[in-house]
Amino acid sequence: MQMLTLCNIHKEYYISATKTMLMKKTFLSIVAVAAFATGVNAQTKFGPELGLNMAKETQSGYTTSFRAGARIGGIVDIGMGDHFALQPGIFYTMMGTNGKDALTNSDANVKLNYIYVPIDLLYKFGETESNRFFVGLGPVVGYCLGGSETFAGSSYTIKVGSGSDYYTGYVKAIDFGANVLIGYELSSGLVIKAGYYAGLSDIQANTALTSKTTNSAIQVSLAWLFGGSRY
Repeated sequence: MQMLTLCNIHKEYYISATKTMLMKKTFLSIVAVAAFATGVNAQTKFGPELGLNMAKETQSGYTTSFRAGARIGGIVDIGMGDHFALQPGIFYTMMGTNGKDALTNSDANVKLNYIYVPIDLLYKFGETESNRFFVGLGPVVGYCLGGSETFAGSSYTIKVGSGSDYYTGYVKAIDFGANVLIGYELSSGLVIKAGYYAGLSDIQANTALTSKTTNSAIQVSLAWLFGGSRY
């Protein structure tokens, strides 16, 4: 098969040092922002977040549909005044897609595993120390850990790296995009969220294919924040 996301199936495992360094720099930037905010007496809270991730890929030649997966990680909520907050996080996220090859009419299922790092700017409505709604948006960078594909009853491994084999599954290590979200935060620390992630970069790494492939996802989650004071 050609692949849904990335064509299909084996070749040498390859991850560039430059891409790895990008993820390290992104993580260190989040730590630096959190440390700075804490240093200037920002009210900082943190906690786990767990949710449902409905992922989908867009690629010409395929009819795709959403694939359900988990989104597990944590966030840091850095208060900046009464209404604004900076909220970086890190998540293990199940991506991929379900779909059908337009030429062969064969079913395909792509499963990809990512580590995503969002950095969202939130605006919180209402009074401090109360239950209130919020909206937010921000950039997201992801690092692919690999995955698998099932096509016409056969299963194949998808590897991170580049190649030109038409029948090998390849995906780029880095995915970059943006998300928007809306939610409700209770004074107890419980947070209810819903959001949409739109991938802006082409994750297709097989040079034998010319079609662009992008990720997207609808996300629903619960978080629990500890520490700091209500603001």
